[in-house]
Amino acid sequence: MDPASPEAATRTGTRSTLSIAITYPVVLSFVMGLVVLLMGALTTAGMQRSTRDLLDQLIHQVTERMRLAVVDTLETPHRVAGLMSESISSGRLEVSDISDLEACIPQAAEIARAFPSIGSVLVANARDDVMWVEQRTEGDWKVVTYDDSGDGNAVERLLDDRGLPTGESLGSYPYTPSERPWYRTAVEAGEKGAWSPLYVWATTDETPPIGAGFAREITNEDGNRLALIEIGFTTRDLSEQMGRISIGREGRAMIMDSGGNIVATDDPGIRRSMDGKVLPATAVDDPVLAGVAGSAIAEGGGATYNTRVEQPSGTWWEAESEPLAIDWGPTWNLVIAIPDRELLSGVRQVQSRMLLAGVLILIGCGLIGFAVARSIVRPILALRGTAAAIAGGNLEATFDPRGGREFIELSRDLSSMTSGLRERFEMQNALEVAMEIQQHLLPQSSPLIDGVDIAATSIYSDETGGDYFDFPEADPGTDAENPCQLIALGDVTGHGIGAALIMASARSALRARLHVDADLGTLLGGVNATLVEDIPMGRFMTMLFIRLKPELDGFLWASAGHDPPIVYDPLRDTFHEPDGGSVPLGLVDDEHFDQYEEPLHGPGSIIVTATDGVWETVSPDGDFYGKDRLRELIHRHRDRSSREIMDAVIEDTNRFRGHDRAADDVTIVVVKLT
Repeated sequence: MDPASPEAATRTGTRSTLSIAITYPVVLSFVMGLVVLLMGALTTAGMQRSTRDLLDQLIHQVTERMRLAVVDTLETPHRVAGLMSESISSGRLEVSDISDLEACIPQAAEIARAFPSIGSVLVANARDDVMWVEQRTEGDWKVVTYDDSGDGNAVERLLDDRGLPTGESLGSYPYTPSERPWYRTAVEAGEKGAWSPLYVWATTDETPPIGAGFAREITNEDGNRLALIEIGFTTRDLSEQMGRISIGREGRAMIMDSGGNIVATDDPGIRRSMDGKVLPATAVDDPVLAGVAGSAIAEGGGATYNTRVEQPSGTWWEAESEPLAIDWGPTWNLVIAIPDRELLSGVRQVQSRMLLAGVLILIGCGLIGFAVARSIVRPILALRGTAAAIAGGNLEATFDPRGGREFIELSRDLSSMTSGLRERFEMQNALEVAMEIQQHLLPQSSPLIDGVDIAATSIYSDETGGDYFDFPEADPGTDAENPCQLIALGDVTGHGIGAALIMASARSALRARLHVDADLGTLLGGVNATLVEDIPMGRFMTMLFIRLKPELDGFLWASAGHDPPIVYDPLRDTFHEPDGGSVPLGLVDDEHFDQYEEPLHGPGSIIVTATDGVWETVSPDGDFYGKDRLRELIHRHRDRSSREIMDAVIEDTNRFRGHDRAADDVTIVVVKLT
C-alpha cells in the first residue's frame, strides 16, 4: 500500500493519543497565557527602563545641586584672593615685614569671619615672614605668626572678638614656609594662582585639620615678589556644607581629588586622615563610600559616568560621578550614591500589582480561549480530511467551505492551490517530455575520426535550454578516403522552452541545407533565412560552424555572432583566437556570412569552442570566469584527452561558481589532433 494513500494517513492519525479537539484548545490557551506573560514582562521592563531613566535624571539633578553648592563654596576663596591681591599690589595693605603682618591680623580676621566657607587667610611677605588666621575646631579663631629672623618656630595665639591677639599663647612648633604645599603652589602658579593639594595644616591641636586653598604670588611692576597668599578652607567645613543638602533618606555624597584621596563627605564625622596623611577614598570607614570610590577610580576618575555598586550586605546602590568642571577650580570629582531600595520601592509595588493582574487575566484568557478553540476545531477537521485526500494523490478533492469568513476564504484559497498543483503537475510532465525530446536531438556520442579526438556536452540551467551542438552525419565534404567532419555549435538568447524551440528549428534548417550548401558561409545564410521567418522579434541565435579539412592541417569556419574558436598551437605553445564573423541569426534578412580558414600544426593542436555560459560564469564575489582563466586551464591539461579537458573545464567553472547549478546554459566542444 502507498504510504501516502488516504488509508495510510487515516491509520497514522489513529495512533495519536489526543484528538485535536482537545490539544488545540489546550495549546491555544497555553499560547495565550504566554502572550499575556510576555506582555506583562515587556510592560514591566518598559516601566523599569522608564523608571531607570527617571532615576538617572533624579541622581543627576541631585549631583548638579550638590556640585553648585560646592562650586559656590570654592568661589569665595577664589574671589577673596583676588581682592587681597589687589589690596597688596596697590599698597593699601602693607606686608613688608613681620610688624606689617601683625598689623594685618584684624583685617584678615574680619575677612575670614565674614565668609563661612573660608577656614583660613594666609599672607607671607617677600622675606618669608608668615601670618595666617585660622578657625579652630571649637569654633573660635587663632592667629599664627612666623618671623623668618626668629628662632624658626611658628607661634599660635587666640584672637578676641575684635580680631586682636590675646596674651594667651597656644604653643609653638618648628615651621619652614618653603616646604609647605601652599608655598610651592603659589610659587609655581605665579599671579594666575592655583588650588593647593589637600594637606594637613600645621597646628598645635591634637587632631590637625585637613584643607586646601587658592594660592597665588603677588609681584610689583618689576616682577619682584611682594607676597604669597592662600585663602583656605577645611574639609570639615566643606563636609558640613555638603551635609546640609538632602540626598533622600539614605543617599551619600563625597568629593575625591585627582589622586583618589577623600576631600569631603556629607558626614563631617568620617575620618579623612591618619598619621598626618590624607586617606585614600577607598580607605574611609564608610563601606558605601569606599565601594563607590573604588568604582569611580576604576572608571578613570575624571569623567562623568553612572554605575551600580553592590555592598557586602547585598544592597545595590546607584552612583554618579561628575567632575566639578570649573576652569579656575581644583580637579575634583563629586560622587553621589543612592540605594536601589529607596529609588525603586514604588516600582516594586507596581510590579506586584501587575503580577496579580496578569494571573487573573491569564485565567480569564484560558477560559475564553478554550471556548473559542472548540468553535474552531470542527472546520479545521474538515479541512484536514480534504488535505489528507489530496496528499494521498486525489487532486480532484475539493475543500468544503464552512465555519467563519476566514475558514471560507481559506477553503477557497486551498481549492485554488489544488487547481494550481494540477496544472503544475501537468506542466512538469510536459517539461519532462520536452527535455527527453531535446536531449534526443543532441548527439549521443562524439564521431570517431582517425587522428582526431572530439568531446562535447551541453548542461542546461532548466529542464530545457537554448544551447546546441551537433555533428551532422550527411556532410557533402566527406568521402571514404578523406573523411572530414562538420561541427556546429549555437546559443539562443535566454533558456527554457522558448529557447529550446528555436534551437530545434535551427537544427532542422541546418540539416535541410547540408545537401545544398558546401560553403559554410552560404550554409549559415540559409539557416538565417529560415530563422528570420520563424522566430519572434527580439529573439536571435548565435552559431559557429567548424569543418576539419581532410588532411587535418587546418579547418574552415564561419560565425554568426558567436565567439571564434580558441586554438592552441603546440609548436609555439601559444593560443590564437581568429578574427571574423557576422551578426547573429534571426536578426537581418539576406545577411552575408563569410567562410574563413585557419591552419593547424599537427598532433597536440587543440580547438575549443563553447557558449558564453563558460567564460561568463560568475563567482560569489561577482567576478567573471573569463577566457584568460579558460586558456590557462587548457594549457595545464594540454597533454590530456579531449574528454579530460572538457571535464576539467566543467569542474573548474563549478568550483569558481561555488555550486553545480549554472545560471546559464553551458555547452563546450573540444577537438584535439592526436
